[in-house]
Amino acid sequence: MNKKNKEGLFSDKRWNEPPGYEAVGHIEFTEEKKEKNREELKKILREKGIIENP
Repeated sequence: MNKKNKEGLFSDKRWNEPPGYEAVGHIEFTEEKKEKNREELKKILREKGIIENP
């Protein structure tokens, strides 16, 4: 058996170390903007028939 078979699959450190990441384009919205977006989404879903009118 060669060394590769003894160690097993995915034994290299690149498979086991946590990936590095960087958040890009993250935007914090105000509560007013969040509520406006929720209402706009509800309007669109009502038009599509996904949710019922109140």
